[in-house]
Amino acid sequence: GDFIYLVFCGMIMGRARITSIDPVDPGLPQGTREYPEWARWVVRYAGGWEKPPRFIPVQGHQSVRYLEKQSLGNLDSERW
Repeated sequence: GDFIYLVFCGMIMGRARITSIDPVDPGLPQGTREYPEWARWVVRYAGGWEKPPRFIPVQGHQSVRYLEKQSLGNLDSERW
């Protein structure tokens, strides 16, 4: 039931349902097109991106904990 949110210029622009979060295999060459050097996790999602039903501004570090503090913790249960 968790989503990944696309944030651009302080606004949530879309979301997609997460299917898995997998660690990047340390044996794979990093710094390639498939896995940039900084990548440690791959977030896999299903379906397309859903557009939000209204303007949803966010500030600062984007994370679930942050969104809950901004009274946006209900976004995962909202119907878009």
